[in-house]
Amino acid sequence: MYGTATQIGAIGLAAVSAAGGNLPPLAILALPLLSATGMTLWATTDGVLMTHAYGWASGHPL
Repeated sequence: MYGTATQIGAIGLAAVSAAGGNLPPLAILALPLLSATGMTLWATTDGVLMTHAYGWASGHPL
């Protein structure tokens, strides 16, 4: 939920910046691209860590 809200906020900021008309396209897309990159990196890291945690837990049950 929060990731979607963050992405919508970044796109909104980019749209407001584009309305001024004096920014290059890469500068307008910088916030949404950075947000998507951060979310992807976090989800990948979480998936790798949880895969290792599940593997360890199934191999060493209490």
